[in-house]
Amino acid sequence: MASAGEITAAEFLQVVASPVDQKPTTEVIHFFRVPLIHESATSELLKSVQAKISNQIIALQTEQYFNIGVQSEISNDKLSVLRWLLQETYEPENLN
Repeated sequence: MASAGEITAAEFLQVVASPVDQKPTTEVIHFFRVPLIHESATSELLKSVQAKISNQIIALQTEQYFNIGVQSEISNDKLSVLRWLLQETYEPENLN
């Protein structure tokens, strides 16, 4: 039972899972950025995966994925702004 001012896990999941805008999307634009984590962190993650799962795993690649639902076609200017918002400042070429 949640205390006053707290919400239950079920209530939290309902809020997170429910869309803010109920209007249907007509298209989903996909972007991804690689890598999600730096090479040194990926190396540490690989060591952990090899120790816990299998030493036959020889590499990992991470990525961050964005799905943007739109209701109508967006202009090239707005698409450029969206790409600018999603890309890393110091590695803009990693957003595809």
